[in-house]
Amino acid sequence: MKCDIVFEDDYIVICHKPSGFPTQTGNVGRADCVSELKNYLSARAKKPGEPYLGIVHRLDQPVEGLLVFAKTKAAAEALSSQLGDGLLNKRYYAVVYGMPYIRECAGEEAGAVAESERWMKVEHYMEKDARVSAARIVPEDKAGAKMARLQYRVMDSLPQRGIAKVEVILETGRFHQIRAQMSHLGHPLLGDIKYGTEESKEKSKELGIKNTALCAYSLDLVHPMTKERMGFICKPENPAFRLFENVK
Repeated sequence: MKCDIVFEDDYIVICHKPSGFPTQTGNVGRADCVSELKNYLSARAKKPGEPYLGIVHRLDQPVEGLLVFAKTKAAAEALSSQLGDGLLNKRYYAVVYGMPYIRECAGEEAGAVAESERWMKVEHYMEKDARVSAARIVPEDKAGAKMARLQYRVMDSLPQRGIAKVEVILETGRFHQIRAQMSHLGHPLLGDIKYGTEESKEKSKELGIKNTALCAYSLDLVHPMTKERMGFICKPENPAFRLFENVK
C-alpha cells in the first residue's frame, strides 16, 4: 500500500497519504487512497460486498499528510460535524521560497511572546477556476469571491539558500488555499509547479525538490464513538524538509 495506516479501529482509519497520490479520483483503473483502503478492508472483511468508507476531508494530490476516513455512516456524520464545528483540526508544514515576514513584538508583548509563536494572519478573497483547476486571489467585490484566512509562523530559515520552513493553520478550507495564498505573498512553496514563480521553480530544481513541499503533519479530533480527544502527527517525507533537520 502507498498509504501508511497510522491508526485503525472499528470506526475510523487514519493514514499518511504520500505526495502525488490522489485522495480519490474518477479515473477508472487509477489507484487512489479510497480504492486502496477499500481493497485493504475487503481483504480483511468477514462478509461479502464493498466495505463502507466515508470521506471526511481531502488533500490535494501533490500534498502529503494525514487523512481520516470513517468506517461507519455514524462515524462519518460525527466527523463531518466536527469539521464544520472546528473540532477536527489540521496543521501543516511547508517549505517556501524567500524569507517570509515575521511579526515584530514590542514592550510587554515582546517578553511574553516567543519568536517561534509570532503568528502572521493572512486574509484574501479567492475564486476557483475549474477550467484550469486553479485558485486565484481576486478583489473582495468580485462575484463569487470567497474569504480565505490562514495563519503562519516561521519555524526555521536558511538565508544562504533563500528558503524557510513555516507552520500553517487554516481558518477556512478553500481550494488550493495554502499554495495560492503563500504564492500571492511572494513565497510560493518549493516544488509547486502550478503556483510557483520562475525563481521558486529554479530554486526547487537547484535543491532537487520535485514535489510540492506541503505536509498535513498534525491531525486532532474527537473519536466519533468514545468521545476521546485524539492527536496524530507524521514526519514529512519530502526531501525539502530534511534541509532543516540540522538547523539550530
